Amino acid sequence: TRIRMGLEVGQDLTLVELADGVKLVKRNLKLERQMQLAREVLREQADALQELARR
Repeated sequence: TRIRMGLEVGQDLTLVELADGVKLVKRNLKLERQMQLAREVLREQADALQELARR
């Protein structure tokens, strides 16, 4: 399984919840950072985004 997933010893995994169960995926630090930045923007710009949604 480790070879099939392309994992190296010691590599981190992320557990992803799906509608019909769970899935293990390789941890993607670049994606995690992008998502963190997106959450920060959404939090900081919440008022402006709500105003745009009303239009």
